[in-house]
Amino acid sequence: MSKHLIGDDLTIDTEQRLVTQDGVELKLPELSYRLLLALVERAPNIISHDQLMTAVWQDRIVSDENLKKRVSRLRESLGDSSDSPKYFIAERGLGYRCIAPVKEAFEQPIANQLELTPGSKMEIHFRYLIAFISVLAVSVAIFLSKDSTDNENIEKLTSAGSTSFQATQFYYRFNDTDNNKAMALFKKAITADPAVSVNYSGLANVYAQGYYQFGENELWLDEALSLSKIAISKAPKKPWGHNALGFSYYLQGDYKQALIAFDTAYRIAPDWGLNQGQLALAHLAHSEYFLGYKHASDALKKMPTQAETNTIMGIVYQELSMSQHATAMYNKALKINPNYRLATANLARIAITESNKQLALKLLTKLTEKYPTHQLSHWLFAQYHLQNNNIELALTSFSKAAELGGQYQLPSKVYSAIINGNTNDLLQIGEEISTLVASGNQWPELKFNKAIIALSLNNEMASQWLTTAINDGFSTEYRLKNIPIKLTSKQQRIISSTLEELQIRNKQKQLKRAPGQ
Repeated sequence: MSKHLIGDDLTIDTEQRLVTQDGVELKLPELSYRLLLALVERAPNIISHDQLMTAVWQDRIVSDENLKKRVSRLRESLGDSSDSPKYFIAERGLGYRCIAPVKEAFEQPIANQLELTPGSKMEIHFRYLIAFISVLAVSVAIFLSKDSTDNENIEKLTSAGSTSFQATQFYYRFNDTDNNKAMALFKKAITADPAVSVNYSGLANVYAQGYYQFGENELWLDEALSLSKIAISKAPKKPWGHNALGFSYYLQGDYKQALIAFDTAYRIAPDWGLNQGQLALAHLAHSEYFLGYKHASDALKKMPTQAETNTIMGIVYQELSMSQHATAMYNKALKINPNYRLATANLARIAITESNKQLALKLLTKLTEKYPTHQLSHWLFAQYHLQNNNIELALTSFSKAAELGGQYQLPSKVYSAIINGNTNDLLQIGEEISTLVASGNQWPELKFNKAIIALSLNNEMASQWLTTAINDGFSTEYRLKNIPIKLTSKQQRIISSTLEELQIRNKQKQLKRAPGQ
């Protein structure tokens, strides 16, 4: 028999269609029961008005007013209120969301409850969300140890519900400080129960995101890989460890292993939209554009109110050179979560691509001021300055990006060395890049950087590296126009020929028929 445990007093027995509060049965009308179950099964995600009306009234057509009245009746039955909600809240213009901690219990030891076989939708969404939501957060045991107030707050929060659930809540605030708190909570959960695999994968994603979004160094990515493998060893037939491993491999540029890991998670849990979205990005990295589009579209249908799935769809459209569709998806993601910096950064990237100087400047100024450790924003600002032939400001932005950990550290060092005319640095960085490529890093940016190093040193290998970069998926046309090197006539011909080839390839990637997004 399965039960949904909501907060510390409410239980739904789905087999017996029984709802109890503090052990006392609640006689809910059928429509109220369906409404409560729909909210619980999607916790802590937002469920839209249309989705709720479909879940509650099924084939009947009703209005928003019917839904509002049913919500009011359910609150009354639960002794809840909209002014001081305990179980669920209205997300203005979007839908409703269950805010109480939700767990699922079976007739087995409590210690194993987080290691259940995927079953109901609620169980899938809650547990997989905890695994992914940790997709981001930064190691902060040290940070929190300096602030007794934060430690006290965490103690209060964890006493109110699941430690993992609280880590999830911090993650969704999308700022560096709360991601740090999320890391501390996942560590606390591991200490409390070292056998639960989902906490290791959550912490792994936290470390990976620290490298990806918050300027941390490669040691964080190494830690993410290690924790992912621990999660898999503890629960090899569960999807979250494989997903975390895929995310780590993806950031490492090992797209082959990333694809295998994401695909394994997808086969275990085909309804997990966020993982399928990441699987789409892995296919894109292999230049498998149709599969990338298909998986991203499916992920968006499964989780239409998630900023992540909308952003992933935008990335796919952007890679397909369909900037209008990409822009629409990024704007949709920002309506869901105005603080989702990756969507804003990609809007800035489109603005640079289209030479929309005013918009690019506005977006990048906002990003770098609000998120000073977001390496991608500094990298894009440097590209913007190059495009506007402001070499001094470009160097300042490249230097900031190079000081931070993350994917763009080496490329930023390459551009800085070229602008400074530092041949020794270029030779050293070139060797580092060659080592990464030889070790299996498939990120085409590295090959492109080998090409511009060769151009800077007037090396005949430049043309070959440009061809390799494009064959491996490098597709950013404006980068070929903004190389801070005084090119010879021969080099100019090479760049022009490469740009023409890239433009043809990008045009060929566009979908023949624009989707009705």
